[in-house]
Amino acid sequence: MCFKSKKIYLIFILIGLSALISVYLYYPYVILFLELTWFFCFLIYKNYFKINSIILSNFLSCLSVLIFFESYCAGIMPFSGLYPWPFSSDPRIVRSVTDIKTGKPYEGEKKIKDLEYTPLARSTARSWMKKGDQTIYDVLYSFDGYGFRKNFNYKPGITKSSLFFGCSFTFGDGVRDEETYPNRFEVETQNQFKSVNLAYTGYGAHQMLYQLEHQMERDAIENSSPVFAFYLLIPDHVNRTLGKSFWNFFGPRYIFNSKHEVVQSGRFHDGVQSFGKDFLMHSALGYELLTHFFGNSPSDFFQLDELDLFTSIVERSKKIYEDRYHGIFAILYWDDFTKNSDHLLERLKRKNFKIIDIQSQVFKGKNLTSYLIPEDGHPNAHAHSILARYLAQEFTQKDKDSDQ
Repeated sequence: MCFKSKKIYLIFILIGLSALISVYLYYPYVILFLELTWFFCFLIYKNYFKINSIILSNFLSCLSVLIFFESYCAGIMPFSGLYPWPFSSDPRIVRSVTDIKTGKPYEGEKKIKDLEYTPLARSTARSWMKKGDQTIYDVLYSFDGYGFRKNFNYKPGITKSSLFFGCSFTFGDGVRDEETYPNRFEVETQNQFKSVNLAYTGYGAHQMLYQLEHQMERDAIENSSPVFAFYLLIPDHVNRTLGKSFWNFFGPRYIFNSKHEVVQSGRFHDGVQSFGKDFLMHSALGYELLTHFFGNSPSDFFQLDELDLFTSIVERSKKIYEDRYHGIFAILYWDDFTKNSDHLLERLKRKNFKIIDIQSQVFKGKNLTSYLIPEDGHPNAHAHSILARYLAQEFTQKDKDSDQ
């Protein structure tokens, strides 16, 4: 390879690396990769490697292609803290979550051993979604002093509370703080109950069990007694609880022990496998490959024999809550009507859970479209409001009857 050809290769490589630095400045793994690549390019430039010109040419060609695709993926898919990349195949749809103070991608998540991730206390993120020039939503996610979605109706002195577990449906993706159904539950009950929203984007039943086992709700309930615990369940929670979701590689892993009891056994992917996937998660190209091969599996991917572990995890969560607080544990079932979701509901009923079928009991069998955020699929503010009103009417009377 002549000096001129090497110089052209290096120019393209350096342009690509410069673009990556501007996008990934806050990523330690990618910065390490860039530093090693720059160093290697410097050695090639100085001709320190006495390698066959054909081999060197092929190596630099491959490196250039990888950098190009890394830059391409980074450019078309803007990073955000809660939604790493758009899940829609429509290229006009863009989602982003940024820090309200800095305007940069939201990095207000901290890793807790085995829980994987949770928001930082007293942080605020701006989440928006657009389709071309149309804004679908533009909202703030505010987190309280305990790292949970903030509720603005709480008044000191309340002696009763309600715990809310689940994923983005309960957390309130795409709706304002005051529009989430845990927040609206406080309003509908005239502030008789303090709502503690322990849900977060991407969570499943395994995170609920981990939170209860480690009493992560203790400080947030303050001096109140949780008389209700609501777990909004979607069928994809089965996949998440089994470690099949690409954003959940390092979450708590639960198995059956020799006595058929649910116990934690580290994380889903420990050791070298964990490091490798963690490294890829910090690369735009690597992330694209992971989501393609290990992506957000639809609910029909889980097998029937996997339901036993999932339902036992939920059952274990229910037992811990009831033993600790002697309250009512209820499952809010949001069906997606995919393959095997009917089997999931049947298994839950066998366990004698108190189940609220949201489609039939809350929405009265109406078309779900009017209750979803367009192009997104999460419940809209109207759905949150109706669900909160239903829960207030259904459960507060039972609480009054128990007091008598």
